[in-house]
Amino acid sequence: VVTQGQNFITNEGKIEFDQIKSIPSSIESSTGVIFSIYAPSYKEFILLMKRGPQIIYPKDVGSIIVSANINSKSKVLEIGTGSGFQATILAHLVDHVYSVERIEPLLIKAKERFRKLGLRNINAELSDGSFGWKRHAPYNGIITTAAPQAIPDDLLHQLAPDGILVIPVGSGDVQDLRVLRRIGDSSEFDEEIVEQVRFVPLLGGLAQ
Repeated sequence: VVTQGQNFITNEGKIEFDQIKSIPSSIESSTGVIFSIYAPSYKEFILLMKRGPQIIYPKDVGSIIVSANINSKSKVLEIGTGSGFQATILAHLVDHVYSVERIEPLLIKAKERFRKLGLRNINAELSDGSFGWKRHAPYNGIITTAAPQAIPDDLLHQLAPDGILVIPVGSGDVQDLRVLRRIGDSSEFDEEIVEQVRFVPLLGGLAQ
């Protein structure tokens, strides 16, 4: 059961945008890895374009993570690993990140980046993201970087009590970025439309 809610996201003790934007320079100074490696290579760009015409940008990563209302102790599921950019940001903010990707070459490159940066708190798997990752559920936050026409029930079912799902929803060029919070351990959810966004469609199955 989903009901409309307003302003249920609080900032107390949660991750703020300023924490997120400081991470790229911190990575570069401590590891020598220039964060621009997270911009897709030409081959990766072609693979990403097969998912649709849009690629997630750094400013969107910050907005999405803040909307998830997570803290340093959170366990987060990311739907759509892509180049690994968002998972890397999350890995510097929360205890553990789980990520699923349906395009194997993208996943392989992302895992290489995680290893190069010594990020041991990311688990990534080749999988259809519309089903989430039940083995490691429940999650305090689920972040989706592709847009389904309707919210998958499996993702809602994998939220921990008071967990939050951030997901773009819609079939057109512009979608609604929706934030849903599970109300305690019930089967009811508060929902808020945050803004209009442009994301690739959430496709089922593994890419061939």
